[in-house]
Amino acid sequence: AAAMARTAGESVLRHPGGCGDDEFLTVLSEALVLSGIAMSISGDSRPSSGACHEISHAFDLLYPGRSALHGEQVGIGAAFAMHLRGAAEQSGLFTEVLRRHGLPVLPEEIGFSVDEFVAAVDYAPQTRPGRFTVLEHLNLSAAEIRDAYADYAQTIRS
Repeated sequence: AAAMARTAGESVLRHPGGCGDDEFLTVLSEALVLSGIAMSISGDSRPSSGACHEISHAFDLLYPGRSALHGEQVGIGAAFAMHLRGAAEQSGLFTEVLRRHGLPVLPEEIGFSVDEFVAAVDYAPQTRPGRFTVLEHLNLSAAEIRDAYADYAQTIRS
């Protein structure tokens, strides 16, 4: 299941095309199917749902009616989670891909302040009890999340 999920993600991440490209849409469709199969094999959404989804669900719960599109929130959450894991190369590539597709990479781009993002990341582990993501592993305080976000924002802006 993990290998399928990773293959699905890598195929989309590394494809140079965009949404107007039939080949890219085929790769994207196949990746979505592979992700679904990976979740079916594992019996839950863990192969395709980690800290990124925890952060998205926290936005939805803390700011009802204000949340952005689920995929936009998950994309920002995924980029930030990669940064927290110290995966600078992957995080940089991921934010490049998001930008290439016209997607947001910072919470301000979807209408949330830095304080709101910090609160969402701080609350995120409560949205999926029993999950163990980089958020649970690091168990950062709000001040540490703020510092990590400042580093993330500086890194992707350069």
